[in-house]
Amino acid sequence: MRLHPLSVVLAVAVDGVLAGITGALFAVPLVLAARSFLTDPSTDARLRHAVTPRRTCAVGHTG
Repeated sequence: MRLHPLSVVLAVAVDGVLAGITGALFAVPLVLAARSFLTDPSTDARLRHAVTPRRTCAVGHTG
């Protein structure tokens, strides 16, 4: 998966400031993971399915 060079620079800079050298090392893998989660079409389908209300029956309904 490809990332825009500016997004790599920003991710390394921000994570480096927030978490030091460890944050800078993990910046690009974290951005790639977030991007793949946000752009994966199956994620949308799974989330839509997870919040779809189930069919309920009325209390006291006799038919």
